[in-house]
Amino acid sequence: MKKMVKKIVIVHHQPLEMFPPVLNLLRYLSTQLANQFKVFVLTTQSELNFRMLEAGNISITRIYKTNRNNRTLKKVFNFGLFVIRSLFLLLKSRPDSILYYESHSALPVFLYYKYFRGKSKLFIHYHEYMTHAEYSSPGMRLINYSHKKEGLLYTIASWISHTNEKRMELFLKDNPRINKEVCKTLPNYPPLAWAFDIAISNRKTFPVRLVYVGSFGSFETLYIKELLNWVNRSPSFILDIYSFNVTDEVNDFISAMNSKNIQVKGNVDYDLLPSVLKAYTVGIILYKANSLNFQYNAPNKLFEYLAIGLDVWFPEEMLGCLPYVREDVYPKVIKVDFKNLKDFEYQKALNKTSLVKRNNDFFCENIFGPLVNKLAEC
Repeated sequence: MKKMVKKIVIVHHQPLEMFPPVLNLLRYLSTQLANQFKVFVLTTQSELNFRMLEAGNISITRIYKTNRNNRTLKKVFNFGLFVIRSLFLLLKSRPDSILYYESHSALPVFLYYKYFRGKSKLFIHYHEYMTHAEYSSPGMRLINYSHKKEGLLYTIASWISHTNEKRMELFLKDNPRINKEVCKTLPNYPPLAWAFDIAISNRKTFPVRLVYVGSFGSFETLYIKELLNWVNRSPSFILDIYSFNVTDEVNDFISAMNSKNIQVKGNVDYDLLPSVLKAYTVGIILYKANSLNFQYNAPNKLFEYLAIGLDVWFPEEMLGCLPYVREDVYPKVIKVDFKNLKDFEYQKALNKTSLVKRNNDFFCENIFGPLVNKLAEC
């Protein structure tokens, strides 16, 4: 008798290509569950020039194309379109399990369970932690409306995860009635394909090549001015910035500096980043940690830089990175006071004399097992 193939639906309202942890999970699922499951993904398409994911037996439906310049009415229309089409596709497929990401994606899932008696096993994952006040802030009305419907979903979920234990602790404090037995952590690790064998333990060549990857659009939330001014004053460094989001304000600031050792390189597809990053010595993280979400953040770039063998410098306010600090092996992970970079002992930070390499095990293949096993139970 032919074995019945079960169905998983993944609902991710924001464009997949902007979230590497989702890309990594989908590729993992395409290899690990290829003969057991059919995976359907409901998402949107970015207006930015990302290479769109194609993965094995995974079917991806992109319901609309995002545009940051859309007016409120258009955004409401698009959100409604996403909800209606996602609900229709859930009803059509009647999946064995559903995994949705963040409150942005919750509403069609809520409607499916509430009004159509959905029986699928439910999984929920959050890229970020948001407080009640942040949900209620201007510009978040649609997301807040969806979030208010999650109370029902929390009672039936078989899995709810955050990226680290502290974020989960905050989440449970906000939602004390949730069954702690279903709560898990799922860090943002890169795939094993990123592993790079570091042959050089102590690079003494100058200028030192620094790299920043990620959004580079806000002086308020990132130490952009502090880093750029410091690098511009020091011939010891070259800084390259790879970003899909550099605002006009930031570009104007960089242009006015007329710096010879700072360059904005534009965006790089995720799969090409390893070959780009291995040309550098230090990977930079710049969040000011103005919110609990970023205060307790260990971002995917931390682990991606380490996978390639780069040292990592991060702001000391980012408490989520503190468990990974290490200065007695290489690559190093060092907390930095970005408000006082003039006092930063960078030569000491770069020195690796007598240090040995620490093998890195921060890879997604090492942590996806529990989630995939749980999915396989449905």
